[in-house]
Amino acid sequence: MDNKTTGYVLSVVGIVNMILFNEISYNIIPFITFLAISAYGIFLLSKENTPIKTLFDKIKSYKSLNSQNNSSNPIEPSNANFKNSKVNYIALITAGLAAIAVFLPWVEASSSASFGGYSANYSSGGISGISIGGGILGLLVALAGGFMAFKNIKWAFIAGALNFINGLGYMLGWFGAGGGASYSSSYGGGSARASVDPQVGLYLFVLASLVFVIFTLKNLKAEKAE
Repeated sequence: MDNKTTGYVLSVVGIVNMILFNEISYNIIPFITFLAISAYGIFLLSKENTPIKTLFDKIKSYKSLNSQNNSSNPIEPSNANFKNSKVNYIALITAGLAAIAVFLPWVEASSSASFGGYSANYSSGGISGISIGGGILGLLVALAGGFMAFKNIKWAFIAGALNFINGLGYMLGWFGAGGGASYSSSYGGGSARASVDPQVGLYLFVLASLVFVIFTLKNLKAEKAE
């Protein structure tokens, strides 16, 4: 099997298993393992004649062009480098983190009940963002935001703002989930309690979206100052 075929196989297998294992088990170790497999597959594809290599070549040429522009304008090299390189790449990284966070646990639902000396407990485990509507929307918006940041589109910060509001809504329970909401009731000799709590993936999603907004707005401000 050549490197090109191996790259496609590893990328697909890694991504599919990240989704499947996230639905079955919420252990972070399998997720990271298959993420590494996907990353290695993409690395192999970046060395062959594939669309991935074309994308990587465009990124390299983009950096090379920025370096040439900076060297031809020695008056303010640090500001030019900050605008053309640092801010864009931080935005790209945070967009990628937001996309990855969608596959991590966002919320966990748990309940307990007792009656007449008997008790029962239930926990859903972490429910990934991709399993709920807000996570799917967040993934699409994160990818769109990453594309706009790569193209240096000035309205890229809107994508981050949408995802920040989306994640914050789940964190605070605006959409009927998350927010650490708990409900309890008792009647006679029985009692019941239910709660929905935000998880690590949701926190990462909100944080990445906020950082994306901050650095894309800095980029926009730098452009207006010129």
